[in-house]
Amino acid sequence: MIPHFGKRARIIEVSRRLRHRGPNCSGLHCFKNYYLAHQRLAIVDPSEDQPLYKEDKSIAVVVNGEIYNHEELRENLESHQFQSDSDCEVIAHLYEEYGEDFVHMLDDMFSFVLLDTRYRSYIAARDAIAITPQ
Repeated sequence: MIPHFGKRARIIEVSRRLRHRGPNCSGLHCFKNYYLAHQRLAIVDPSEDQPLYKEDKSIAVVVNGEIYNHEELRENLESHQFQSDSDCEVIAHLYEEYGEDFVHMLDDMFSFVLLDTRYRSYIAARDAIAITPQ
């Protein structure tokens, strides 16, 4: 997963080099001047496509990992409309609800990049123990 402001060809090359990280799903997604590239190994939800979005697509996230407490977190987000059963979709909704501090709520192993197109900003994070490489 990489955010980048530069050349599309370079991003495609970097993403190709990460193919060993996940053979099940790959893609390159462009949002104005931002790109999200991902390679994914599908474990929890093999049908899940990424990026995952907030319902209006203003927030997008690509994730490598698993959110162990996603069911509990979903219960606290009952006013939000989820598009899938993915454990990782909670990340976009938690960010909308709690801002950047949401990462402290996650019980997990992960690395992710979240893009907020409203503010043209992104967050890149990984679990505190760094179980999942970036």
